[in-house]
Amino acid sequence: MDIVIREAALEDTSALSPSIREPDKLEVLTMGAPDPEEALATSFKLSSFRYSLLLNERVIAMFGAAPKSLFGQTATVWLLGSEEIERMKVSFIKKLCIPYLDLFLKEYPVLENWVDGRYTKSIRWLKWLGAKFDLMTKINGIDFFHFEIRRR
Repeated sequence: MDIVIREAALEDTSALSPSIREPDKLEVLTMGAPDPEEALATSFKLSSFRYSLLLNERVIAMFGAAPKSLFGQTATVWLLGSEEIERMKVSFIKKLCIPYLDLFLKEYPVLENWVDGRYTKSIRWLKWLGAKFDLMTKINGIDFFHFEIRRR
């Protein structure tokens, strides 16, 4: 299994979008994106950090951090992936989560976003990363929870 993390390229959005896992797809559609590819492209364009995770040369996830303002201390973190990242749990956590989270937190003391309340696996993962949940709102009738991860 050949796992590589590299700077993302815009064409990675179209490579990944057809295989986006169902909960990720539901989340971005509920939040108003017309489709996963548009959500990926928008996140890519707004982000100061953007990476692609490749398995055997295939893009299986993209993630990054987009500053909330030009001089702000807060960034919106995001990750969209295919079902294949579920099958590489230990590698995924060790190779992706902590080093890149630390990189983002060096630049932005506060990372934040909203997560679909139906996506319990993602909520557990965010808690494991140290996320604190503080607000809840309904988006198109679905509960979404706001979270923050702060520099330690």
